Amino acid sequence: MKRLLPLVLVICAAIGCTPKHNLEIRLKGFHNDTLILGVMPLSDYIVNNYDNMQTQTLVAQDGVIKTNIQTDDSAKYFQLIATQLSVREGRVSLPTPAGIIRNFITSNDKIRMEVTPFDKHIEVAVKRGSRANRDIADVRNQYRKLAADYFALLVGDKGHQLSRVERGVAIQNSLNAMDNALIESIKSNPDRVSSLFLLFNLTLLPDDIVKYIEHLKPTLLSHEWEDVNALYEKTKQMCAVRCKAKRMIDENGAAFDFTSKDINGNEFTLSSLRGKWVVLDFWGSWCGPCMRGVPMMKRYYDRYRSNLEIVGIACNDKQEQWRKAIEKNEMSWTNIFHPDDTLPANSIMMNYAVTNFPTKVIITPVGRLHKVFVGETEDFYTEIDAIMK
Repeated sequence: MKRLLPLVLVICAAIGCTPKHNLEIRLKGFHNDTLILGVMPLSDYIVNNYDNMQTQTLVAQDGVIKTNIQTDDSAKYFQLIATQLSVREGRVSLPTPAGIIRNFITSNDKIRMEVTPFDKHIEVAVKRGSRANRDIADVRNQYRKLAADYFALLVGDKGHQLSRVERGVAIQNSLNAMDNALIESIKSNPDRVSSLFLLFNLTLLPDDIVKYIEHLKPTLLSHEWEDVNALYEKTKQMCAVRCKAKRMIDENGAAFDFTSKDINGNEFTLSSLRGKWVVLDFWGSWCGPCMRGVPMMKRYYDRYRSNLEIVGIACNDKQEQWRKAIEKNEMSWTNIFHPDDTLPANSIMMNYAVTNFPTKVIITPVGRLHKVFVGETEDFYTEIDAIMK
């Protein structure tokens, strides 16, 4: 037995030194052997929360990358960004959507994929993995071809050869084509796990989320996808609140009253402004059109503040950025931060049916809904001038 011990140690050492991996990527024809791997719980992917994503740089050895994604606690969403298809803008490297691989992995999966670059996009062939892995790769291959056209319109010569109006129409058509590639697969395969995954590749309004989930087989919503049930129930509540809000807007009904803390920590109630016209400005520090509209908002506030109050309601924002934007831009009206986790029944944003930013809601001095303006539009300021006469 003593004589066998060194051999056993050698074997154990060899086994111990062999890294375990559940994801293998073979790069075929790449001139850049670097990929960026991002991983997060599948539950975060379902609710579109990318804050918990962990990233690392992977470098191929002889065209092969082997890595292990920990799946002991839960299924994981992962994405791979081909740096070969990234575009450099100043000091920032922008990954094109045509160079991003998206998929998920469970404790039962061991995935091997081959990735091949073409002129403007990459294609993925899943050589080993679940049917869902293969289906997702096939659909997203179609998506990435369309994404290459979209990116060419956005930053390439193709887009700059068109007029501003033509380019805007072409970009929107390209985005629609990308979404339709995913939507058609979801509609055609209501019994496949890939459809669940692709559903959350889309940017959907709450009504559409409910519609597509109800289209899928209920048996899919189990195990790693059970979080979809919670999202479904919450989204149905959101839809009910928004439907009621839309009806109130159409009927010029009573404005939803609310109480919240302002930026100074003081309690503010909307109904305390009765007797004045009120503008609820739904915005975010991240929103370009919102920020471009601030100078005009300031001029109108200064002009009409004896009869007009503005209440800024920051949505989908971060506290620190929100405070910095208000201080930097000297936004002296009432400012409120809207937490992302607010329940639908209490959500100011949902009770005013807000889905786009900026949205400006005008409320009469007696607390009734007057008009709603979506986007930074001249019509809003024309209306303010009219009601202030």
